[in-house]
Amino acid sequence: MDTSPTMKKQYYVLKIYIDTNIHTYSETTKKYREKIADIQKQIELYETGERIYMDAGFDLFTPTYTTIAAGSYSIPINQGIKCAMTFNDDPILFISSLEYWFKNTTSSL
Repeated sequence: MDTSPTMKKQYYVLKIYIDTNIHTYSETTKKYREKIADIQKQIELYETGERIYMDAGFDLFTPTYTTIAAGSYSIPINQGIKCAMTFNDDPILFISSLEYWFKNTTSSL
């Protein structure tokens, strides 16, 4: 990689605004701060030359309990955030998608 002063550093920035009106504001803020700290540690390790495997995604949290009915294809979920992403200070498009895990579910045969 060329590290000469004439080469512009390439970078993405994800800006997240957390709605202060959600009732789990402090807990949600704490989760995001922990996630950001973990990512920053990984970047620091990478910059020291250590071989790491980065996850290209950034987890978004749902600040309230949400029930998703079986067979649902699309439901709105208020994540209590607003986001914007830039690449070298230029706005770019990004996609937010929901991945979920079933917790305490029962199934019958």
